[in-house]
Amino acid sequence: MPPSSRQVGHESPALPIGWHLGRLLTKLAASRSGYVLTAKDAAPPSLWTELSEFGVFIELAYNAIPVEMVCASVDVLTQPHYPLQGALFLRDLKLLESFGGAACVPAFTAYRPAQRQVVLAISGAQSVRHMWHFLQMTKCAHPAGDGCQVHSGLWSFYQLFKDHAVSAVRSALKGEAGKVEELVIVGHSMGGALGYLLALDLLGNDALLPSGLTLKLAFFGTARVGNEELCSLWRQRVRSYREKNGENSLDDYSVKINNDVTPSLPLYRWGYRTFSDTPLYSHGRRLFHIPYSEREHSIFEVSMDSQESEQLTAFPDGGHTYYNDRDMVVSVNRLAWLGKNMEKTPGWREQYRKMVISQGEAWEEG
Repeated sequence: MPPSSRQVGHESPALPIGWHLGRLLTKLAASRSGYVLTAKDAAPPSLWTELSEFGVFIELAYNAIPVEMVCASVDVLTQPHYPLQGALFLRDLKLLESFGGAACVPAFTAYRPAQRQVVLAISGAQSVRHMWHFLQMTKCAHPAGDGCQVHSGLWSFYQLFKDHAVSAVRSALKGEAGKVEELVIVGHSMGGALGYLLALDLLGNDALLPSGLTLKLAFFGTARVGNEELCSLWRQRVRSYREKNGENSLDDYSVKINNDVTPSLPLYRWGYRTFSDTPLYSHGRRLFHIPYSEREHSIFEVSMDSQESEQLTAFPDGGHTYYNDRDMVVSVNRLAWLGKNMEKTPGWREQYRKMVISQGEAWEEG
């Protein structure tokens, strides 16, 4: 899908908190690797396409517009210049359940018949209360024991999220029994951290995941959630699941991008570690495999020939809300505007067109 304009539209309560401080924090806290990513580290283009689709589900999870309304208006929202332009795969989406809200981050489950996937999409932080949980960076004991410690603020927040999420996953897999081949959990920022904690619990309970089910995790700009012992437990459960269900039964895609400090938080020197052994680095419309030895770093130099670099980098500065070559802020704001006006405001189409043009985007009738 084409990238959105960098200019921000009308204010929306669904915007990720801390956006304006992101660049400053990156300079102060982000860990820069001396390793240069090149073509030999590049992931196949098909992976970028797959993860960019998952990214759209995350934008919907921010709930700027109810997911039910998206499904009802998908033919409009996927037209040129609209927030979900080109996301035609949403037209076959079967919404199963949405939950969260004031007590927790919004999330929803949906079924994709063509892909035989159940998707659980989790939004990132949306309020000062959410950020307060994240800023409680002391560690507490994880129930798994054996020295496992977890981010205390995220853990307390996860307790509000877990039961809803497990129930939604169980209901989705049962409701689509016999049709589901993959469970996909996607999240941005805090949503990715919650997704990892949920996946850790799912992998630790054989009754929750049917035998033979493929588990895919796609998390963007995700913070560290625990210490080395907790990460070791994660790796152990991943190995066990693959031994039981096949080497390709679990895919862990943790994506980082330039100028995003979040994957460097909480700091390494505070005893926090990264769950994923195989993180990815996003650069325009390409993904690169980060070597195992460099997995704790969040900023990389990418070396490509100049012609390819120009073609691939719509947002060369990166940032926490620029994953999948999209401006998440613009997309979420436009969804919020449409949610307020589509069904209530006479002449809303012309007003929307003028808003898009005012943000510097050319509007071509077609």
